[in-house]
Amino acid sequence: MLRLRWYVVAAVMVLTALGGWHVKHEQPLYLGTSIVVLTPPTEQTVPNRLAAVSSSLAVTGLAVNTALLDKSQDARLAQAGVIGDYTITPRNSGTSETPQYELPSELLSVQTGDPNVALHSVTVLQSLYAEQLDEWQADQGLDPAIQITAQVLVPPTVQGVIGSHSRALIGTALLGAGAAIVVPLWFDQYARRRERRGKSFKLTVRRPV
Repeated sequence: MLRLRWYVVAAVMVLTALGGWHVKHEQPLYLGTSIVVLTPPTEQTVPNRLAAVSSSLAVTGLAVNTALLDKSQDARLAQAGVIGDYTITPRNSGTSETPQYELPSELLSVQTGDPNVALHSVTVLQSLYAEQLDEWQADQGLDPAIQITAQVLVPPTVQGVIGSHSRALIGTALLGAGAAIVVPLWFDQYARRRERRGKSFKLTVRRPV
């Protein structure tokens, strides 16, 4: 059957070769990340600032996120040096000092094709986040002494997000080999059904009235 449907096998192998070429030449991607946490102003009765956080800080973090992720900020971030796809995601995990979901931490990330650019961009994004927080509080008329601040919880780092090319090539080859068997079988059954329907139609037309 495979010899009979050799043209289907050939088409599958060509598509597999194209897929392998794409995997082999796929451009690398790198993800720069940093985590900042919003902390309240220092209180004499609470030396540990993280122990004094509340859910209201998470609301403040969300307001800063919304402002920075607005499309109108794209030009500002690009001019400052944020190159690539950037995101800001709430990461309210909680600790032994604070109830769950009340630790207002934010995951900043930038994805691009150059590791140095990714690291620089997420560092700039971290600075812009702190700036936006200060601007938002200044607009609210808050005294600097009682303002919330953004502290770095995890410094900027960068890592690759595309797996091994060799593994991807092996996976593509295995997928192509399976498709080279399954697709011709399916096509053969499809062609035989069409052939039977065609013969049945001819017999019906030729039947005398």
